[in-house]
Amino acid sequence: MTSHPPTEITFETFILRKLKKTDASSITKHIIPDIVRYTANIPYPYTEKNAQAFIKLSLKKEQQQRALVYGIEINNEIVGICSIDSIDNINRKGILGYWLAKEHWGKKITSQAAKKILEIAFNSFNLHRIEVEHFSENISSQKIIQKLGFQLEGVKRDHFFRENHWHNSLIYSIIKKE
Repeated sequence: MTSHPPTEITFETFILRKLKKTDASSITKHIIPDIVRYTANIPYPYTEKNAQAFIKLSLKKEQQQRALVYGIEINNEIVGICSIDSIDNINRKGILGYWLAKEHWGKKITSQAAKKILEIAFNSFNLHRIEVEHFSENISSQKIIQKLGFQLEGVKRDHFFRENHWHNSLIYSIIKKE
């Protein structure tokens, strides 16, 4: 890592900030089936205990420089997450992930947050490559990813089993120079 990432970044309609232990209840509140159905790792029902474990693990990974995790705050509560996880400092790469509360979809919040996270990952963490993956049915996520400049690398067929059926996933990457 070349410089410390900011703890808080203010946008016109939201704040990106580091998570606190007290954010568990607002995270829990916003993890609903419409969020979970397109994710591979978020359990449902999502409990406060799940949120506390997520926050604790995120803070630990950040200390170890293996993740960069920001909460998306609107009206003093976390309504989403945007992160770079699985940071590999040897190969200078990581994986972008995000979710946003349904009532805030379509407001360009996720794309603004992800763009800033990519900037921090490439500059503060000196990453060279960032990957992102989404269920093929998740067209909204696909639009965000393409808007950010990611290039499609391929399809993983029947890669995730969710809601009693298999889902293909699309994998994309972006290189720092792009």
